[in-house]
Amino acid sequence: MSVAMVDLFFASFGETLLMVGASSVLAALLGLPLGLVLHLTGPRGNPGRPRLHRALQFTVSAVLSTPSVVLLAGLIALAHVMLEVPANLIASVVPLALIVMPGIARSADAAFGQVDNKVVDAAKAAGASTSQMVYKVFFPSAAGGIAAGLGMAVASLVGYSTLAGAISGQGLGDLGLRYGFQEFMPGLMLLVVLSLLVLAEAAQFLGHALAHRLNAR
Repeated sequence: MSVAMVDLFFASFGETLLMVGASSVLAALLGLPLGLVLHLTGPRGNPGRPRLHRALQFTVSAVLSTPSVVLLAGLIALAHVMLEVPANLIASVVPLALIVMPGIARSADAAFGQVDNKVVDAAKAAGASTSQMVYKVFFPSAAGGIAAGLGMAVASLVGYSTLAGAISGQGLGDLGLRYGFQEFMPGLMLLVVLSLLVLAEAAQFLGHALAHRLNAR
């Protein structure tokens, strides 16, 4: 590959890292509270809110069952119109976060659901408030499961960022499509694929390693 193409690869790699990193943070900030609400309104949390729980479950399931390409393309176009910015990194971060947020919420809900009932009952018997239950019982006890779920979410974001890049003309997705496929540069395409694979595997490894460490405390 030429020097110019190497420079283009590193620039695209940086754009992908920015998309994945920013959308991961935003998705976690939105998904974890949603997962907590799912749990608190469910059978093990607050059975008095079944309608809200069913509505949230339906919304999460609807997003997860929608084809990723269609949902991502629609969200990027919507972000372009609402934010009044070109279809670039800024317009890709919010859609990427929204498409992954339901998965984070569901994994967080499952992690909260695995908290020992005896611990929860003991905290309730001691007179702990809802906020105390959240910060002193649920999050500390479910931290390992949450970390593993976040690792999987970031790994999936690597793949979604490729689709977003191909749509918006940014990152490794655009590089692989434009030069690796359309210009038929198999060496570059292989490099793009290997880079995405390493990023996804690194995210999963770090998530599971952190989960193992948190569970071992």
